Amino acid sequence: MTEIADMSFGWLLTIVAGGLTMISLGVMIVVVNILKSFQK
Repeated sequence: MTEIADMSFGWLLTIVAGGLTMISLGVMIVVVNILKSFQK
C-alpha cells in the first residue's frame, strides 16, 4: 500500500508542478505581449 501511495503522491506532485509551470509560462507570455503592445 505504501508503495502505491508514494507513486500516486509522486504523480500528483508531477501534475501540480507541471500545471504551475504551464500557468507561470502563460502568465509570462501574456505579460510580455502586454508590455510589447504598450511599447508600440
